[in-house]
Amino acid sequence: VYERILTWMINKVSRTVLKTGFVLGGYLLTGHLVISASAMLLVSVGTDFAKIALATDHVRPSNRPDEWQVTRFAIIGAALGVLLTAEALAIFLAVSSRFALPLKADSQSLSFAVLLFLGLFSVLSMRERRFFLASAPSLPLGAALLGSAIAGALVAIFGMPGFPALGLPPVGAACLGAGAGVLLINDPIKLYLFRRAAPPDA
Repeated sequence: VYERILTWMINKVSRTVLKTGFVLGGYLLTGHLVISASAMLLVSVGTDFAKIALATDHVRPSNRPDEWQVTRFAIIGAALGVLLTAEALAIFLAVSSRFALPLKADSQSLSFAVLLFLGLFSVLSMRERRFFLASAPSLPLGAALLGSAIAGALVAIFGMPGFPALGLPPVGAACLGAGAGVLLINDPIKLYLFRRAAPPDA
């Protein structure tokens, strides 16, 4: 119970920072809102299944009684949220530039894809206090992550009302960028932050 609540809390804090920072940063960089309320709602729906499935995930119990360190763990979540925000803006601008996407026309689909993939990879990383490969997610969680990723990719690739079709290459680039940022950069930083915040068996 402790581990699952802790995972949810860190995910919640980091995702709140990510969404707020991305909206603000995108506006400052482009001069307009790069994601609409409907796109943000779709991102939330797309990641909610994975967050709900965290309740079924495998956890490693601590070797000693746990103590709530809410402030420290909130700081960890905020720090990871700042990293996610920087990565989201970098991926958004890089993919837009590489594929010459007209920001005002296609930014909703691209923003949706970037935030969705970052959110899903973050769930995969933050579910584990060690490296993300230290344990496999539960079957329901793995299915929720994969299903949300496929559904979101299809929306971004083929489009829907309010979401212009991007095609496979930009969506694939956004997915690869999100995976590299979270699993290769954020995951080691997460491990370092947890080791600083609490003993290894906490």
